[in-house]
Amino acid sequence: MEEHSVAIFGAEVAEKFHGIDVLINAAGRGYVRALAMMRMTRAFMPLLRRASGQRLLINIAPAGGFVASDGMFPYASSLGAF
Repeated sequence: MEEHSVAIFGAEVAEKFHGIDVLINAAGRGYVRALAMMRMTRAFMPLLRRASGQRLLINIAPAGGFVASDGMFPYASSLGAF
């Protein structure tokens, strides 16, 4: 996920909406998930702040970080980033 593409997406959403009430970060694998979470939050935090009333930011961590497996490293590192 390119940082500038997230910023462009955030700007496009800001043109159409004054604010947002909820941001859910739940995409990617391994360290990509942590980077995507930070980039999306950075791009959309101004919209969350402009919203009125209650606002919610949800970051979904991988459950795989708790279970040993051959592909454990990406999940464990992603879980640690949260």
